[in-house]
Amino acid sequence: MKRNMETIVGRAACSPADEYSNRHLKRVNSSHGLTKDDSFTAGKLDKLSINDKSGSFLLPHDNRTGLIFESSTDHYDIYNRLHKERPLRVESTRTYILEESKHDLRKRCVLLPDVSSRDGSGSDYERVGDKVKMKRKLRLLDEDDYHLVHRPGYIQRLSALSESKNGDKNDGRMTERLDDEASQYASVYLRPDSFKSAKCAVEALCSLVKRVVVVHSSDEDVEAKIGNDRTIGDGCDRDCDQLDNGFAIVRPPGHHAGPSMAGGYCILNTVALAALYARYRLGVRRVMVVDWDVHHGDGTQNALLNDPSVLYFSVHRHDGGNFFPFTSSSSMRDDGTRRKRSGSSSVVGEGAGLGRNVNVAWSRKFMGDDEYRAVWSAVLHPIAGEFNPDLVLVSAGFDAALGDMGECNVTPECFGDLTKELMGYAEGKIVCALEGGYVRSVLHKCVERVICALLEGKRVDRKKKGSSKAKEGLCSSSDSKKRSPNSNSGSKKNSSELQDILEQIEPSAASSIQDTITFHRPYWKCFQNGNEGIDNDEDEIAKMLPVICTECKE
Repeated sequence: MKRNMETIVGRAACSPADEYSNRHLKRVNSSHGLTKDDSFTAGKLDKLSINDKSGSFLLPHDNRTGLIFESSTDHYDIYNRLHKERPLRVESTRTYILEESKHDLRKRCVLLPDVSSRDGSGSDYERVGDKVKMKRKLRLLDEDDYHLVHRPGYIQRLSALSESKNGDKNDGRMTERLDDEASQYASVYLRPDSFKSAKCAVEALCSLVKRVVVVHSSDEDVEAKIGNDRTIGDGCDRDCDQLDNGFAIVRPPGHHAGPSMAGGYCILNTVALAALYARYRLGVRRVMVVDWDVHHGDGTQNALLNDPSVLYFSVHRHDGGNFFPFTSSSSMRDDGTRRKRSGSSSVVGEGAGLGRNVNVAWSRKFMGDDEYRAVWSAVLHPIAGEFNPDLVLVSAGFDAALGDMGECNVTPECFGDLTKELMGYAEGKIVCALEGGYVRSVLHKCVERVICALLEGKRVDRKKKGSSKAKEGLCSSSDSKKRSPNSNSGSKKNSSELQDILEQIEPSAASSIQDTITFHRPYWKCFQNGNEGIDNDEDEIAKMLPVICTECKE
């Protein structure tokens, strides 16, 4: 109970400024690395912002960054308690970020309550002061929301498997049924509470997304999207808990889960559900999903392949289809025709979604910082500038990190730089969700760097295409000399600039980047000499979209 209470938003409010002792102020001053000129006293706190509602310390340049953790302790492999995808991944990360990080992240971030601690499970009552009140059973998503990505039959099957006869979840027959179901998929284990755990991960991410979307909306927009209820939908007051951005450190991961199947430790597609929830329930016009996990997000690709309002951008190891999830084959559509499942650069989307699926597929291991920065400069920035997203979601897997299992060499500092550059889009509305990353010492550092980037990155208004502010929003790193200037919306990548980028990286990586550009040239003006390309006009996009939520249709 004590542990759960520590996570509640609105924990003990900060004391008034004049009550802070000089000793405490000196400690905070030192921990944030402020110089002598930046020092402050109890009577003069102009260098430090204190949020009285959330209890968060905010440095002058800090964004309002939300964190939520879901370790899903009831979801584990009963046959291998040391499985690399187990609750300890999130539990140890939580401990490191909140207690061991030297960046005072616990004080600087807004910590949201775990979904599993407020989902109505267990007792239906809780003590509040001297009174006993019934818990409010809180849900952001209903069953129809899960159908935005997953087929009803799949959701019903998982729900049925999570229900046990006579209430005995340890029944041997139930374990056998769960094992039979899991055996149909690649690298999946199931427990009675696995479906519930996956739903908690989805709810956690969507609660962050909703806050980030709400904080950037006018009062009229807010009322239209979330109604007159003073809570955002999970029991927390929206005036106190609006966010600029956030990171959901959750499990199980999601990007391998397809519309009708689990896979790769994934049961529900967390990020795809959040993207379509934002699009069709919150009315966000364009969503960009960036996936830097070392494995291709085949489930996310399949879920978004036909949607022109969602851009899926993935950089991953492919190795000619010989790297997990081994998506070099094709599958059958409902109409009997074949659908490409490949993570190769040749898969660019289907139907109205042509050009909206972007794969940068590495053909070998050992790709590092220079290669990933080259992808951002040569491919992501031109496309994202033209797509002009209103929300950015990141499938933040860290198994491409140096020292993890993906045999790539991306440093934590690079992940932080990539995050800062993404904040140049959608007015900085960016929400990350943990995917892979299995060496805990590496995972902790990567998550820390991304959180620091979210706190410190510059948010830019990109509503006006080609504005000078847009160009300023792409933060440079120490290796900026190795990269060409970022193109603004609708501009062409100069061939000599592109050549300069490709000559400075591993040759096979340069070939992979060039392949992606070649396949997407028909769909994006930034890769063309002429003016042809996909049409980003909002009215034209609206005509191509299915009407799913009439309340959110604008």
